[in-house]
Amino acid sequence: PISTGFEDAALKPMSLEAFKASGILQVLTPDQTIEMLQRVRAKAPVEHFMVMLPPGIAPAKFMPYAEVFAKEVMPAFD
Repeated sequence: PISTGFEDAALKPMSLEAFKASGILQVLTPDQTIEMLQRVRAKAPVEHFMVMLPPGIAPAKFMPYAEVFAKEVMPAFD
């Protein structure tokens, strides 16, 4: 079985503060993202990483975030 890291991956209605505290979603700076991915790579030979469009977000609204990832995070792993 594949572990998602959550005992119960089904989302239940919750307040914004409870959602933030849940750890379901992390919002990181580019430097924090690089550090997190370096920690992951130190534990496993990760060769690929996928960024997904969050459900309910218009692609045009997500593009600036994808561009930051491409320009500021990806070069750290060339």
